[in-house]
Amino acid sequence: MKRILERHRIQTIFKTIIKLSTVLASGKDAVPASKRRGVIYEIPCGSCEHRYIGETKRSLSTRLKEHHNYTLPINILKNPEKTALTKHPAQSGHAFNWDYAHVLHHVNSYHKRIFLESLYINLKTNTVNDKSANFPAIYYNVLKHERSLSVTGLP
Repeated sequence: MKRILERHRIQTIFKTIIKLSTVLASGKDAVPASKRRGVIYEIPCGSCEHRYIGETKRSLSTRLKEHHNYTLPINILKNPEKTALTKHPAQSGHAFNWDYAHVLHHVNSYHKRIFLESLYINLKTNTVNDKSANFPAIYYNVLKHERSLSVTGLP
């Protein structure tokens, strides 16, 4: 067809509208959010409105096992000030609800993950985290005036 049209000085351009790869499945199962690496996550308290927000380059399930070990009563008694996650149960007697821990965001880049973690900590209410940790001071004025920002649409 192209050769015939070129004889009549008609230029042809071929464009694939539907590719076979878009029609066929990839053959791989989707990785569950708890098994994905490089995530920002939230763990709610089981007794009040407080929450812990963290980040890890490993999977959420691996990090939750570590957190859970930190918050065992024996470990809280040994070192109640170890992390924000151990301070809340030590001060309030509450326990975090591990079953409702979930991924807020998936980010592979370490620096982006640290920034987004601190952004979530500063935008969400009732976090047990230290709000000033790892958060650039220049953004505090923006946050102070824009508390109505929604965290759901973050990149």
